[in-house]
Amino acid sequence: DGNMKALVPITGQEEEEQIIEMLRSLPKSIEELIVLHVQDPSPEKTFEMLELGHHHISKYRLEEVQKTQEAYAQQAVNRAIDTIRRYVDILATGIILKGRANEEIMRAIQKEGAELVILFAKKNATGPKSIGKTARFVLDHAPCSVLLIRK
Repeated sequence: DGNMKALVPITGQEEEEQIIEMLRSLPKSIEELIVLHVQDPSPEKTFEMLELGHHHISKYRLEEVQKTQEAYAQQAVNRAIDTIRRYVDILATGIILKGRANEEIMRAIQKEGAELVILFAKKNATGPKSIGKTARFVLDHAPCSVLLIRK
């Protein structure tokens, strides 16, 4: 299909005003937005999310946490899509993938045939620190154009 697509990887920390700024900055040629959240199921990430460091944690507890992460991912994607639909009449779909964000985002760009990737700078920050590790990786390696949203 000849739909011009933009891939929008989100962490779930984005605020509504950042999504609105993204919509304001969107090239007219984009007809579809694909909102992507990558859930990293590796125990390190899970510990990080729990801010536990590497304390002993039962397998049962780990599964509980991963269920919570799944719910969080779903909520994050739904919230972004709701905001998009409230402001623009554009096709918006959500994808949740599991794995390392860098790899999954690169793979999704290819698979979805995205013409553009939209990244969010950290709020109220400038300079190298305003771009997270994953966003930096995507900026450096994306095979398509990248739009960085600052708000």
